[in-house]
Amino acid sequence: MKFYDKVNIKVISGRGGDGLASWRREAKVPFGWPSWGDGWKGGSIILESSEDVNTLMKYRNQKHFKANSGEPGRSKDQYGKWADDKILKVPVGTIVRDTQKDKVVYQFLEPWKQLTVAKWWKWWLGNIHFKNSTIQYPNMFLKWEPGETRQITLELQLLGDLALIGAPSVGKSSIINMISNVKAKTAEYHFTTLVPKIGVVDSEWSSFTVVDIPWLIQWASKWKWLGNEFLRHVLKAKVWAFVLDINRYEKWVQEFIQIFEEIQDYVSERFMGSDEFGFLIKDLERNINFIDNDIYIQLKGYNQDQEKLILKKKFCIILNKYDLLQDQEILNEYWEFLIKEFCSYLKSNINNFEKKSNKFKNLLEKSRYILSAAKRKGIDSFVKSIWYKIQNFDGKTFVKYDTIDIDNKLKNYIKDVTDSEIDKLAERWYIDSDNAEFIKVWEVWHPQLAYYVYVLPWWNEQAVNRFWKKLQDEWIIHWFQEQNIYKWDVLKIVSPYHGQDDKYIMYT
Repeated sequence: MKFYDKVNIKVISGRGGDGLASWRREAKVPFGWPSWGDGWKGGSIILESSEDVNTLMKYRNQKHFKANSGEPGRSKDQYGKWADDKILKVPVGTIVRDTQKDKVVYQFLEPWKQLTVAKWWKWWLGNIHFKNSTIQYPNMFLKWEPGETRQITLELQLLGDLALIGAPSVGKSSIINMISNVKAKTAEYHFTTLVPKIGVVDSEWSSFTVVDIPWLIQWASKWKWLGNEFLRHVLKAKVWAFVLDINRYEKWVQEFIQIFEEIQDYVSERFMGSDEFGFLIKDLERNINFIDNDIYIQLKGYNQDQEKLILKKKFCIILNKYDLLQDQEILNEYWEFLIKEFCSYLKSNINNFEKKSNKFKNLLEKSRYILSAAKRKGIDSFVKSIWYKIQNFDGKTFVKYDTIDIDNKLKNYIKDVTDSEIDKLAERWYIDSDNAEFIKVWEVWHPQLAYYVYVLPWWNEQAVNRFWKKLQDEWIIHWFQEQNIYKWDVLKIVSPYHGQDDKYIMYT
């Protein structure tokens, strides 16, 4: 069984329709004037966040999404028909990544927000637009401007206020059943919860969301399968509640420390070396702080003089299944054992913890909840206390990423790429190999120039003449001359259209 909270999809915008060179042929219309013939726009691919969608299951089988293309221009002053945009619904909390760059390009933090991931560009002009005082009967037009093709990754953040974390069969599903509107499967065997469940706790004085994180076992952070995937959702909640089965004798203490260590290992592996927060993280610092009698777990990223708070979460412990123990003296004995073992672990993993250990022990006692979820004992007071923790949370609801712009916004440039390109062009018979030593190849990034190149019908002499005149009027030719570009050199025009190949033209 697979939980579809992370999917890779391919999106393709529709191309526009070509312009058309046409003339009027009606009776009593002298000389047949040009008659429009504009092609019209293709469809864009747009992501839209919606509260009515809470999974990415829609993208389970369909991985490619293509918008319709616009129609080409028609005769008799008629436009081509335009194509509608294709809107893909995603849940609130979805992260959009550029798959090739592995960079976050957008986060949907609230409903009804839109992101265009593959866009149409301009419409394409028929011959009437090129009529002037000297050219009365133009036979030129512009082709469609290319659409875009992108590979994107959608990753769902479960927006839980409270995360229930624990080993299999400690009673997480029973707790979420008792406090929320979810009816999770429970049974007397491990791994009955196979996917994360999110529920809403709603009473006259409290309302918050809770996520049941399944299947956290030792070494889950190292395995590239279900356990690792679920660990990601631990990062999203405001409050981490570790659920322990106190009927397992001393075993539950070791389970708790193992799972806490798994999360620490996952967090280190997840963020070390990442540059998604604006700089490359070369070091991580774990810390424990106290604010208003609450325990906060914090994580900071460092690189020389740069630092950033990455995580800040409240922390509490739930001792479940007390109805099977029914012995306060044994419970106290186990609790002392947990405090001793946990503090020993923290001393060796968190800087300067020893100075905070006494206050930590006192506050951990106040952040402990003794429940019998199956018999609903302690549930009401637990919900009320958690609601108070959530309302007074001082930190981020979930991880917020620095994003990159989905469009290229580079400064115009020209650079010599002769050494890497000349042999390839000779092999393709684009240039004569006998003259290759006299020709240079220049890579050019200039979006406006690229637009002129991509929409130009190169077989049309009138259009080609207009192209070079346009470059002259806009001082692009002067720019070439400043860079020592000479006639018969080859220009590699870098495509500003994502997923479209670069074009080569000869400078004549």
